[in-house]
Amino acid sequence: MTASDDRDTSGRAIESLMQLLDIVKNHTDETGGLSLYRGQHVDEPLLPRFARRAEKVGLADPVAVEKRLLDSFKNQSLPYLDFPAPDRYADWEWMAIAQHHGLPTRLLDWTSSPLVALWFAVETPVPRDTDRGVLWTLSLEEDEIAPLGTSIFEIERTCVFQPAHVTRRIVAQSGWFSVHKYLEAKGKFIPLNRNKAYLGKLEKYCVPLERFAKIRKDLRSMGITSASLFPDLVGLCKNLDVAALGEEETGTRLGLPNKATQPTRFAAKPLNVPSPRKSRAARRG
Repeated sequence: MTASDDRDTSGRAIESLMQLLDIVKNHTDETGGLSLYRGQHVDEPLLPRFARRAEKVGLADPVAVEKRLLDSFKNQSLPYLDFPAPDRYADWEWMAIAQHHGLPTRLLDWTSSPLVALWFAVETPVPRDTDRGVLWTLSLEEDEIAPLGTSIFEIERTCVFQPAHVTRRIVAQSGWFSVHKYLEAKGKFIPLNRNKAYLGKLEKYCVPLERFAKIRKDLRSMGITSASLFPDLVGLCKNLDVAALGEEETGTRLGLPNKATQPTRFAAKPLNVPSPRKSRAARRG
């Protein structure tokens, strides 16, 4: 893989949980260090959402905008936090919370759980304009973990960090992040898979679109669901929706039995209600 490559041409595929477990075992045996995983339902470069948005709209000073975004989040999120707020100056933790709730940041989500990563690769029943998802593995040494004493906006190089377990989502998803440095000279963020420091540490596997539904079903049987990864009312309702009514795109129910297999002894029978008799006055009329 060269610095300009952002696609996997080796043909390696994950079509089942057993294949994933074999890959994880081999990967762990070979590296011996920290391994992180990331699942994507579309094959795109490893670039944070803020970096994509900033490049798309052509921000002249992305870092200034990013700082204002984070400050606004700190000020306005307090009524919604169901846990003690981090220190006002703990930008690493504030940014992790914001990232996990949808704010564009310079963080890219990773997990120490390969099963969680695979769920994110196949969670969408019908991805847009793609025939596959991807699962990335990242091998790291201890010195590549970020020193949290540094300002997150002034890091010397792209690195990774494990956030404090301040939210249920971070805990449930075994969350880690890569923190991407903004390169002033180039005026942009660099995707991790084009960062020369990480090229030998990344591997990519494709997940064929036609295997998504079966893998989702198998993950559900192992307790990997919307409810387990998003332990709040939103995650619960999404999980109940799919279990009871099925996936809108595929019609597959993941939890409750299909109509054809439901027991018939509970089927409601029409009541044999006799027609009301006409009154004498009505009969005379």
